[in-house]
Amino acid sequence: MELHFSGELQELEAGLELLAPELGLVFGGGLQIQVCRTAPGLLIKRSKDVAEISYEKPVHFFRGLSLLLQNIDREEFFLQEKPFFTTCGAMLDVSRNAVAKPETVQFFLRKMALMGLDMLMLYTEDTFAVPDEPYFGYLRGRYSTDELKALDDYAAKLGIEVVPCIQTLGHLEQILKWPEYNYLRDTEEILLLESEPTYEFLEKVITTACAPFRTKRIHIGMDEAHKLGLGRYLDLNGYKDRYQLMMEHLRRVLDLAEKLGLEPMMWGDMFFRLGSETADYYDLESRLPPGVKIPENVQLIYWDYYHSQTEFYRDFIRRHRAMGKEPIFAGGIWTWTGHITNYRFTFETTNAALAACKEEGVSEVFATMWNDDGAENNYYTALLGLQLYAEHSWQEQVELEDLKKRFEFCTRSLSR
Repeated sequence: MELHFSGELQELEAGLELLAPELGLVFGGGLQIQVCRTAPGLLIKRSKDVAEISYEKPVHFFRGLSLLLQNIDREEFFLQEKPFFTTCGAMLDVSRNAVAKPETVQFFLRKMALMGLDMLMLYTEDTFAVPDEPYFGYLRGRYSTDELKALDDYAAKLGIEVVPCIQTLGHLEQILKWPEYNYLRDTEEILLLESEPTYEFLEKVITTACAPFRTKRIHIGMDEAHKLGLGRYLDLNGYKDRYQLMMEHLRRVLDLAEKLGLEPMMWGDMFFRLGSETADYYDLESRLPPGVKIPENVQLIYWDYYHSQTEFYRDFIRRHRAMGKEPIFAGGIWTWTGHITNYRFTFETTNAALAACKEEGVSEVFATMWNDDGAENNYYTALLGLQLYAEHSWQEQVELEDLKKRFEFCTRSLSR
């Protein structure tokens, strides 16, 4: 297909070059497309041989282009969209059992741009190289700093923010299994707190994790540390209130982030678990201890992949807000339960959750794609879930037939 673009193209040219082979485009003739940057949202108009795309963010333009091409057989076309979320993105688990090649991540970035998703998290527990730490990610397919920088450059051309996503408390069994790191170990997966070598190590890890990326945002993890303070820490120091222990650790990590000029976010479940008699994140009787105040300089992420009632999500969004924090919401594309994505649960939970986020005015959401228990699933089967998130970001209600058409167009290169 031949297209001729005019107008404000400087920030779009590199992304267009990346997407041209995907879309079968040739530049220089054919349909005339006038491009201009406006706010808010996205406007697409066509009258015979002339079209216009007005956009707010570069990634909005690429979604607009895909919508125009999806309807290329229509000589008259008009569509105006405004996103419900300021950020709608995805998280790829590249730590557990399957580390995606850079080319695979680039593929997902191109598809995200066509869908209109504007943020990607790479969940890297230990799968990035850290100077002078040869066992960090040893034999685990870790990324080099240059590879991560190249991915960030690639994403930037498409208008997508890449956010590093690490762990600074638990989920570190792949590191702590090495005798080299015995000095950092509380339990088999949790770091030893109130130990200065731990914070020297974390400063090195955080510094390295952020170095390849433009963004100042970082995800510092801190979820599911169920045995916090109950391993080697208990032997060395005796029992300490676990809320107090976690809050002191959080402040130390936030101090490191502030020193590096970063804007951290973290999973929110530990606050609820430590206030629950059953250590359940979703315990309706969970109560924060009196006087607990979560630091201002961290965002909380409310993750929930399990409920199909909109009212449950609304309740827990409010519970997060009651702690004085405006939550980011993380839902799930069910990639982790076998050899293929479970779309029954994906649709039930996503439709309920994102409806609640719209009703409650949550501004940032993303879809997680975990690799639990073997990474048997092919990540490409998660693309429909990403399309579902994208359409929820741009539509108040997602119609199944419209979703099918968008998905067929955005993934058509897979069938070539």
